Amino acid sequence: MELAYPVVAGALRPLLRHGMRWALEGEDHLPRSGPIIVAANHISYLDPLAIALVADRRGRRVRYLAKRELFDRKVLGGFLRAAGQIPVARGTSDAAAALDEAIGALRTGQCVVVFPEGTISTDLEPMAGHTGTARLAALSGVPVVPLGIWGTHRVLTKGRSPRWRAGVATNVVIGEPIPVAPDRSEEHTSEL
Repeated sequence: MELAYPVVAGALRPLLRHGMRWALEGEDHLPRSGPIIVAANHISYLDPLAIALVADRRGRRVRYLAKRELFDRKVLGGFLRAAGQIPVARGTSDAAAALDEAIGALRTGQCVVVFPEGTISTDLEPMAGHTGTARLAALSGVPVVPLGIWGTHRVLTKGRSPRWRAGVATNVVIGEPIPVAPDRSEEHTSEL
């Protein structure tokens, strides 16, 4: 994570920061240190980059739970592994293994980002969330920071041709951390 993450972040930071028109609310709700789970909506392929930019402003690096299929792509998969991202085998019994890896990251004080919907919403309507975020919070006892993003879908989203242009309004709203008491009945639970 020490090599790949800063190289790609350094290359993309100026493009994102200056290529879009940002409105950011609640930035102080994302702690500068310590374990935290960020739960965000997902409307664009750019969402992970936008969230990483916001976290970077707070001095944080992020680890995403991302679908395993992304790790199968030669270049992208190599970067994701080198940057310490967490593969999720969606729809299989192996999907829960990603929670173990995420809990390990939280134990070391990292910021773990989850998209509860599990995929990009193609009609921009909220979808029902999966239980992974709640399970991760209960197993770890780590607070969840809700994050809403809007605007990235105007540039690059699922099912539409990319519309690359500068100055697209992008809004990010970060809510107050939601404390979650750890579930002591689970074997994975330990003090963080």
